[in-house]
Formats: sequence, structure tokens, C-alpha cells
Amino acid sequence: MAARKDFVGDINPTKLAWSLVVGVARLYEFPSQWNKNEVFSLELVLQDEKGDRIHATVCKPGLELFKNRIKEHCVYSMQNFIVKLNNGKVRTTPHKYKLNFYTKTVVAALPIETFAFNPFKFRPFHELDENGPTDGNLLFDYIGEVVGKEEVRGLITRTGDETKLITLQLEDLEKYKIKCTLLGELVDEVLSHLEQDDGEPFLIVVQLFKSNMYLNSVNIQSTYYVFTCYFNPNLPEVIDYKKRLATDFISCSQRISQLKTQPQYLVTDEINASIVPVRTIEEVLNMTERLVKMIGPIYRVRHVLRRLCRAKIGIGVIIIGV
Repeated sequence: MAARKDFVGDINPTKLAWSLVVGVARLYEFPSQWNKNEVFSLELVLQDEKGDRIHATVCKPGLELFKNRIKEHCVYSMQNFIVKLNNGKVRTTPHKYKLNFYTKTVVAALPIETFAFNPFKFRPFHELDENGPTDGNLLFDYIGEVVGKEEVRGLITRTGDETKLITLQLEDLEKYKIKCTLLGELVDEVLSHLEQDDGEPFLIVVQLFKSNMYLNSVNIQSTYYVFTCYFNPNLPEVIDYKKRLATDFISCSQRISQLKTQPQYLVTDEINASIVPVRTIEEVLNMTERLVKMIGPIYRVRHVLRRLCRAKIGIGVIIIGV
């Protein structure tokens, strides 16, 4: 008798003995926070034949067992997981739960033909305009043609590292446009493609990018470790996309326009757009008194406020005169 097969949409914490047939839509290593050269966990986005996705994690004790046995874009039979809430800093799937491998987890490779597995679930651009502000920490896949670019800019990260970014304008088949920001090594890679003019449209496929609000406008950007990005890849989706584009021949250099670089993000922009609340000195003092009562001496309050500001969470405070 064939083993029972469960579906991703049915997974919940009521048992451990889940039996799945899934493709690995995305696989990446997450580094240790103490040593970036050391792998802390292996992260997977699993997708079943219905197209439903769930995130899975292989923690350090299981790395040696599974690291070389699981490959991206391959299909597997997987059984036995610990089911936890999907409440991380970023969510690769909208599923309420995620999976953790443990000592009894079993993985076996299956033929790629087991089911019609497509590792990409492209989000229409108009959905980003409509729902982007409420995406929170949920990540999505996109495909589009590069029709505009801004100048490369330098950037200093929260950890003090210097990097660079470039913002591209993407257009889909319905002529909706969005902006896409790439960071770090992706900048040099995309520039090399932009310098090539082979007469073909320049398509980008991005996987697990996050939505980002800037002055009431929503765009997408890469996320460290999680995302992946393909430039003019030889994928069936890209080949079909090019066939569906307008047949009028326009060279690549003529298709991509130079955009005006967006100004740096200013505090006054945040105030005018009502992105952060504005407080008077009296209100801040009252808030500080409440914090002292909750967490102790004033030096601890300052420490907590500094951490909140660095993380861009909690209350943003702009002080103005009483």
C-alpha cells in the first residue's frame, strides 16, 4: 500500500508524522550572528503539487546529514517534522506554520517528473500597488523587463559596512511599472548586463523580495541571504515572456531610460508624509517617565530607545518645541 501523502495546506501542530511530496523552491544558508563564515541553519521553501508553500529549517545538529542531500529546484519525499508558528523577521510564505527538521525527519529524492513543479510564483505588479503597504514581512517573486535605471549610489548599512545600490524600473506585460532596488554585488552584475546591447529586452526574475514603502510609494528590494535574482535567465517563463512582448524592434539601450535619482531619505519627508508620529518635549518626558517605571533607571531607557531606533521599530520620535 502506498504511503499516505499530506498536503502543505493541511499542516498544523497536532502531529509530527507529516508525509509530504514537495519541490524545493528556494534553499539558502543562514550565517551565525557571531561568525558570518559559519552556517547556522539551512533554510528551505517547500512547494507541493497544489502550489502551496511552507518554510522549513534544518538547524545546526542536522546540517551534516541534510546539507548535501537536498538541492534547490529538486523534488523530494519528506516525512516527520516539528511544526512551529511562522513568525520570523521575514516570512517566505504566508503559511501560518513552518517546519523544523529533527532526528526522525526522513528525506528521499524523487524524479523531477513526480509533479509539475514550478519554483516561481510570480506576483502581478498591480497587486504590489494595491496590497504592498500591508505586506509586512512577507516576501514575493516578480518578473519584469528593465525599462529604467537610476545612478548607482553608495550606502552605509546599519552595521557600518559600505555597499552600493541601484534602483531599476521594471515593467510587466500589462504595462504596470514598479521600482526594484538591488544591493551589494548585484549592482556590478546588473551593470554588466546593462552595458550589453544585444537587441533583446532585459528581463529580471527576482525571488523572495520584500516590499518597501517610501513617501507613500511602494517598491521592492532584495533581502540579505533570503532572495535570489536572475538576469535574462534561460527559463521557460522568460522565453514565454519575451514572445508575448511587443514585436516592434527596439534596441536595449533605447528601451532603458535614465531616471532621476531619488533624493536621500530625509526626516522632513517622514514628517510631511506622516510616516512617524511627532511628539512635543512634554509628551516625550511623559513617555520617558512611563518607561522608567517599566524598565528602570534612565540610562537603561536611553539604551532601549537607541536599540529601537537602530532597528526602526517601536516609536519613532521627532522632538519639536512645546
